Amino acid sequence: MAKRARVAPFDGAIINQMLTHALRTAQLNAPQLWDARQALEYRIVELAALRRTAQDVAELQGLVEAMQLAVNDPATMTELDIRFHTTLARISGNPLFPALITALA
Repeated sequence: MAKRARVAPFDGAIINQMLTHALRTAQLNAPQLWDARQALEYRIVELAALRRTAQDVAELQGLVEAMQLAVNDPATMTELDIRFHTTLARISGNPLFPALITALA
């Protein structure tokens, strides 16, 4: 008797490694990458708006305030921007989204 297919537990680290490898070898140009990220972020924002808690909103507000203070510090600004987008992805409730955003960052 053949074994039935099963779904393995989600492993965000492996997904992130696979996506990073795929993106590096896909020969994408900047506009193509931007299109993909923009489409993904629209859905992330939509879901995050529906599923957010007051604590999530406060966390995002704190990141926005920190970014405003770091406007003249490109390294800190980049780090905060990535944190902002991965936080939104986490708030969306889909565990794949943070891995996708990290790979696209």
